[in-house]
Order: sequence, then C-alpha cells, then structure tokens
Amino acid sequence: MLTRIRTVAAVSLAVVSVASCASSSVPLLVPTPTSQVASACGSLMAQVPPRLFDQSPRATTPRSTLTKAWGNPALTLRCGVDRPSTLRATSDLVEISGTDWFAEEGASATVLTARIPRGPGQIMWLELVVPARYGPAALVATELVPAVNTATTTAS
Repeated sequence: MLTRIRTVAAVSLAVVSVASCASSSVPLLVPTPTSQVASACGSLMAQVPPRLFDQSPRATTPRSTLTKAWGNPALTLRCGVDRPSTLRATSDLVEISGTDWFAEEGASATVLTARIPRGPGQIMWLELVVPARYGPAALVATELVPAVNTATTTAS
C-alpha cells in the first residue's frame, strides 16, 4: 500500500514574481494513451485554468489536447502519461485534496504525477513539471484541484 503524506491546507508563502516570456513554444513529448484515456484527458485538460500559478499560457510543440504549458521557465502538464517507472508500492505520495501525487525531485525541477481513478481497473496518469524557481510543486498542483476533482467525479 502506498504511503500518504498529507499536505497542510493553509500554507503561507511569499511568491517571487517570475517574468513570463511566451514568445516561443514549449517542446513536449505527447503521450499516447488509449482512446478512452485520451477522451478523459481531453475533458480534464479543458477544465485546467488558463493561467497557472499566475503564469501566462504558452503554446506546445507539437500541438496537442494532451499537453499544456505556462510561464518561463515552463510549467508543463501532460495527461495520459505512463505510470512513473520509479513508483513503487512503498513510495511516499503527497495527497492534495484527495488525489495522490508521486513526487520526483530533481535539482532543476520537480515532477509530480497524479494517479486518477477512472473506474474499475482504469487509471489515468497526469504529469506536472514544476521548475525549482516556482517553489514547492505541491502549491502549483493545488491550482489543478478543480480539474482533477472533476475528472475523478465524472469517472464514477
């Protein structure tokens, strides 16, 4: 069973304003999920806010309904990705409003991957990459809660 680490609901953080340069598109590998997951991802991505962590949207290359990006350096979101290969049954997870996120922290960015149940035996994976300069990745992920909760609710 996966271990959960609960996030504190009230977090006080001074956020340094980060300049956004949206002149160039962000290259992203487009996931190749099943058609059923791709459809669910399309619905989820349509619910994602136009701005994330006060960052302006950026185009992604190639264009896809399964990818989004904001700011510079880019915050990126991909839906329909594979289960992280480093995720184990004993891995610690961060729970954000009822959704479990697996965090892989690197020197320049944190990769958060959410496991979103879509029904019996059906899982959809959502990947958020948060460059270190934005601060705690979990704070950025909280802005995706309404979209993720909608995806989880519509699966029932």
